[in-house]
Amino acid sequence: NSTTYQCQLAANPGEGLTKQECENECKPAAQTYVCNPVNHTCEKTTAGHGTSLLLCQASCQHIKPTNSTPADVIGTWRGLEVDMGYTKGEFDVTFEKSSFKWSGPGGDLSGVTQTTGNFQLNLIIEKGPPALQGKTLYGIYSTVKGSGTPVYMTLALSDGDSKAPPSSFDGAMKNKLAKEYVLMK
Repeated sequence: NSTTYQCQLAANPGEGLTKQECENECKPAAQTYVCNPVNHTCEKTTAGHGTSLLLCQASCQHIKPTNSTPADVIGTWRGLEVDMGYTKGEFDVTFEKSSFKWSGPGGDLSGVTQTTGNFQLNLIIEKGPPALQGKTLYGIYSTVKGSGTPVYMTLALSDGDSKAPPSSFDGAMKNKLAKEYVLMK
């Protein structure tokens, strides 16, 4: 019974698991945690969508910002905006050791990257639309290696007026002041 986590006799002979197999498997999923990149605390999440509390606490720390790009982000990426108010079109982004170049439907941007740890990546805009020049887009990212050679990245960025990254990818998806992208290299 997946509600009470008690093993029960199957309705028909030959169905279900043996009693020993049932007792080994019929347990609630372990609590998992994700790092909140804004306040650097571990928060409970849906079972299976995070890590143990110990692993979360080991990696969820504030790190002094550096003008650099994480190694797994360096390269040329192509993708789409996927948040609720998405802009139609393709986005191309090239991340170098400490800089970026962004091309998309809204125009071109370039500037300096800033890593603050815990999967945070900020884009400091030096060239682009006048409304964004000199502003910082605070972001969070996650990369996953696909089957074969592709690598996928989810990137969520605040608007140019926010002073913190989105608190989560789910939050960025629904927030009018944030943008979320799925990219591939």
